[in-house]
Amino acid sequence: MSPKPDRSATIGVFQAIAGYGWWGFVTALYYHWLIGPNPLDLVSWRAITALPVVFVLVVASKSIPELLDTIKDWAKLKWLLLSSILILVNWFVFIIAVVNEQLLDASLGYYMNPLVSVALGALILKERLRSLQWVAVGFAFLGVAWLIIMLGSLPWIALALGISFPLYGLIRKKCPSSAVVGLTVEMMFLTPLLTCISIVLLARGESALQTGTTLQVLILPLSGLVTVVPLAFFSAAARRLRLSTVGMLQYIAPTGQFLTAFLIFREEVNQELWVAFACVWLGIIIYSWESSRRQRMETTVSDIG
Repeated sequence: MSPKPDRSATIGVFQAIAGYGWWGFVTALYYHWLIGPNPLDLVSWRAITALPVVFVLVVASKSIPELLDTIKDWAKLKWLLLSSILILVNWFVFIIAVVNEQLLDASLGYYMNPLVSVALGALILKERLRSLQWVAVGFAFLGVAWLIIMLGSLPWIALALGISFPLYGLIRKKCPSSAVVGLTVEMMFLTPLLTCISIVLLARGESALQTGTTLQVLILPLSGLVTVVPLAFFSAAARRLRLSTVGMLQYIAPTGQFLTAFLIFREEVNQELWVAFACVWLGIIIYSWESSRRQRMETTVSDIG
């Protein structure tokens, strides 16, 4: 039997770890170094500098025909326009979380992502959930409800990130474009608007180029690479791994954010936040265990058949 599939899967695991680890550690550290400049200018630079990087990836992956076909297809463009708005919201809220030292809230939101995705699948796509999956989703929403009751306000960063990215994934599911081509079209939608915003901020003296330190100005153009590199790792891993494996590894990103916030940024985890995290973590454990059990059962039945 050929060892190639096993080797391919091993490479895929390392690629997934690199991608999720990058999202968990590198992206958070990068934007923490950029504390000071206007967050809106930072998200503008993120889109503007990502566009040439994804164009390079489109050329390298020989996806120019797919890109041209997508641009001509209004049915795909309307979904990518919606997804571009959602990814803009997601990026902007994440940057606000980092520069305002609320990365723990961002981590909570990203831990919620898979459970919110499951709930959206049930509510919008009418996918049937098993009993334990509903229990897992319930624990995630219990954690949020606890925060709302105890803090007396909405944990808006966690909610915005916990909902925007699953919605982004849901919309991208409606548009069967590759990750690189889809992101390229999204950046093409966003770049004109964000370039105008960046110019306005420059005219008002609020641009990162004017308010940032020398180091910040030097690393600002790296926003595109910081954005696209983990996506490239993730896309490569997704082609090599089973969806269930990718799903299990995705928790590396919020775990990295949690550790970065707690150990490096020294953000305080109060009692209310610990309880919320515990509820979401318990939901994740239940969901992961149930999914693994179901997969083993289906594999056993397939082998017997």
